[in-house]
Amino acid sequence: MNVLYEISYFITQSLFLFYSFLYCLKKFSKKTTWTISIGVIRFILVGGVFFIMRYVLRYYILYAIFHEPAFRKFELKELNIASLYWVISYLLLASGYYYFERSIEKERELRLAEQEKVEQMLLFEESERQRLAFEQAFIQAQINPHFLYNVLSFLYSEALQYSEKMAESIYILSDIMRYSLQPGKNINNKVSLAKELEYIQNFIKLNQFRFNDEFQIRLKFEGDFEGAEISSMILMTFVENIFKHADLKDPSNPAVFEVIVRNGQLFFFSKNKKKAVISKELSNGIGLEYIKKRLSHVYGGDYYLNVDNEEDWYTVNLTLFNI
Repeated sequence: MNVLYEISYFITQSLFLFYSFLYCLKKFSKKTTWTISIGVIRFILVGGVFFIMRYVLRYYILYAIFHEPAFRKFELKELNIASLYWVISYLLLASGYYYFERSIEKERELRLAEQEKVEQMLLFEESERQRLAFEQAFIQAQINPHFLYNVLSFLYSEALQYSEKMAESIYILSDIMRYSLQPGKNINNKVSLAKELEYIQNFIKLNQFRFNDEFQIRLKFEGDFEGAEISSMILMTFVENIFKHADLKDPSNPAVFEVIVRNGQLFFFSKNKKKAVISKELSNGIGLEYIKKRLSHVYGGDYYLNVDNEEDWYTVNLTLFNI
């Protein structure tokens, strides 16, 4: 019976003191005199409650359970001294555990801060690499196009003597290069919708020249394009996708490419039959993800895009609500 008493007595007191003092330490604040006072009062209350609890537990509860007269034959002074020993011991134990826990938490925060610092450095280095690459591409774009335009102009004048079709192809290629390399008019790289559609028509026409007009493509441009602008190369990406992955030689299933402007909104629709063998570039979705990022960056939530990638057909519906 005494062993059961000792165990229950020890466990009850230990759990109460340890977790009570741990709670007080976690709630303790040095911000103001008032918060310090509240914190000290908490510690005093825990000590006072513990003294009273020991007295009630030993003198009344345990006596009622075990009916041993020895529980009521004790000196109050000895009980208080023992209680004070328990209070001091568990205050030190809880403090040690609290600061040990804090040190682990701070170490974890330092590791996370160091990891974040390393990640920021890596991002900075990557951004620097990209910046240098863009600068190099920009320099090349200033040099190469001028040279190529001169060469294409020469080839165009020479080709006129032999083949009007060849000369027209060179002229269209020159115009395509000039458009694709010119900078956008504003920060969102928006261009005239009419120019963008003209570029698309030239691109299609040049490919038709290459393959003797074998491609089956149905174009439809409808609406007032005057003053309308669009983020450059968005629609062109879908056109290029058709030429890469569509079966364009089936007269019964021509590729459809429609652009309609109505009430300040642009409605784009394309549908094409897929080739029997689809290249990885389409299947991995990289181009589509790029378009989504461009649209989100330029138009925010003012667009709707739905792509149906079925077994035999590829369909795109795009709406720009404000052009």
